[in-house]
Amino acid sequence: MTFFCSQVQSSVCQPAPPPPAIKGLSMIAPDKTPKPKATFWQSPKRLGLTILLGLLPLLGLGIGGYILVNRSLAYGIAQQQEQQATNMSDRLNQFFAERFRSLDAMAKLPMFSDSKWRKVVPDSENSRP
Repeated sequence: MTFFCSQVQSSVCQPAPPPPAIKGLSMIAPDKTPKPKATFWQSPKRLGLTILLGLLPLLGLGIGGYILVNRSLAYGIAQQQEQQATNMSDRLNQFFAERFRSLDAMAKLPMFSDSKWRKVVPDSENSRP
């Protein structure tokens, strides 16, 4: 606020009168100050969209990786089971081939093929396992 003192009374000072008003111009600043614009992160919709767009590639990679690993493991397990079944089949074939050779060798023994031996060997020995 500006003060001016009259020359007559120098001990008393009064406030200066306001300047004349100009039409359309006000000395008092309007109370409507412009609000600052919200930044990008202050809007909940934008923040949610940003998070969603950031998570979608991660989600896609996770699902894709899961599918690939699942298929790979399933294929590996199937191969392992097939190999185990083949090994078991080979062992059973070998076992039965040995038993068949044993039976064939026993069948060629004179005790079973010659009638003279049948009479000599008692029935108790023929029935033994």
